[in-house]
Amino acid sequence: MKKYLFVLLSILLLLTTACGNKESESPEKEEVEVAIEKGEIEKEVESEEGKEELATEDYYETAFWKAIIPKDWEEDEDKSSDDDKTIVFNDGTGEEIAKVSINNNGYPNDIRIALEEQRWSQIDFLDKNVEGGIYIGEDYGIIFPYYSDLKALARNVPKNTNIEIILTGDTLSTEGETMLESFTLLTEDVGHVDPPYAHEGEDLSPTTGEVSIGDYKFSAEYLKLNPIIPTYETFNVYGEQNGNYFYLIKYDELYIYDMNDGMKLVKTEIFPDQYKGIATSPNGKTYITESYSDSFILEGTELSVTELGTTNRLTLHPSGTWGIEHHFTIDDINRVTINEDGTVTTEAIAFIGEDGSPVQKMAANLFILEEKIAIPGNMADDSGYVLGIYNMDGTLDKVLRNKEDKNLGSISGVIEGSDTYFAADANLRAFYLWDKSGNFLGEIDDKDILGTSYPWMAKFFKGVDGNNYLVGTEEREDKSSKEVIVYKINTNL
Repeated sequence: MKKYLFVLLSILLLLTTACGNKESESPEKEEVEVAIEKGEIEKEVESEEGKEELATEDYYETAFWKAIIPKDWEEDEDKSSDDDKTIVFNDGTGEEIAKVSINNNGYPNDIRIALEEQRWSQIDFLDKNVEGGIYIGEDYGIIFPYYSDLKALARNVPKNTNIEIILTGDTLSTEGETMLESFTLLTEDVGHVDPPYAHEGEDLSPTTGEVSIGDYKFSAEYLKLNPIIPTYETFNVYGEQNGNYFYLIKYDELYIYDMNDGMKLVKTEIFPDQYKGIATSPNGKTYITESYSDSFILEGTELSVTELGTTNRLTLHPSGTWGIEHHFTIDDINRVTINEDGTVTTEAIAFIGEDGSPVQKMAANLFILEEKIAIPGNMADDSGYVLGIYNMDGTLDKVLRNKEDKNLGSISGVIEGSDTYFAADANLRAFYLWDKSGNFLGEIDDKDILGTSYPWMAKFFKGVDGNNYLVGTEEREDKSSKEVIVYKINTNL
């Protein structure tokens, strides 16, 4: 019996020893031993301590957000706002490295405007698959070049909060990336709902009207574009008509519509810069110009660069044989003759009053009529914003003002009738009529003729076909976007 007990105890002892050896040779213990041999265990501990330190000390917190920033970034209190809505950071050398702006009553279209300027799809953005897409914390946004830096934008809709972060340099640094990834918005969820995006919204469908001023009659015809141009731009939309085509410029984009095919889009082009100057000639050429930029000629749908020899924006006489190049100031204007070989000859022209001095300060807009030249702008004596009517030699003929001799707003085009001047005021959203003696005859409100609510009437002009056209922008009723609008204005002037 003792013999059996001895054997049993021996077996148990062997089993215990075997189990002990297996436990002591476990992979976990082997890895720890290897780590100790390599001196890596201290690194792991330091790493864990670093994470704790990062979570407590490297988070910078404001009233509206918090994020991980490098230790050497310091707030520039002189450049930052007292309410924490704008925080500017300098790096260790004292140079500005980042700027964070928060708007907790944000404009929904800020990021939509940026998408349009970058020509990125709203649909791709909503699908979180846009070209410049990036997350700012939990909010999907975009990042893009901003001068020599980078700008990141995002919008938290339920919190009605816009986030804007400008990071110095044209490359996203590791520190900048960490800041964006760790960014946490602290504003409250207010249950806000934004308007639909442009592709989700309802197209404009204005009801036009007819208006009379004395014996003069006015009516409008809405020329709906196919497809429409939704936009978040208000001002920089310009157009011209030549032959079968209607040309529109928005920012640096050219749209060519076929008027004989229901204003159908037939071609688009991208310019190297933003352009505002577009002028037509009855010979079929349309000139696209901008100060200190390349000039282009359109013939039908074909666009080509041209060496005009001008440095400023070109406006043409209806004959197309001559024009005026101008930029802003009234004392820097040239008369331009277009030669048969396509070159131009320039000579200075002065727009002056009876005493030989300028009557107005500026000539940002200038309109060449059949017999006169119209220049809107401030008076040299600061007596108001007026419409100066000049003879072809640059001498002043008339100064036109609003009713009761009040200031005009921002004249965006003038049509010359047989005995009248008819102008569009973009800023005051109205049309004005004067006789050629300078008497104010009447005013037409935009809604009465265009059926609009608050449009920007960017350009009013007479086309090569003899019809009067208006190009502008108008916000949709559902606030999803604005649209580029085109009207034909009929009148018996």
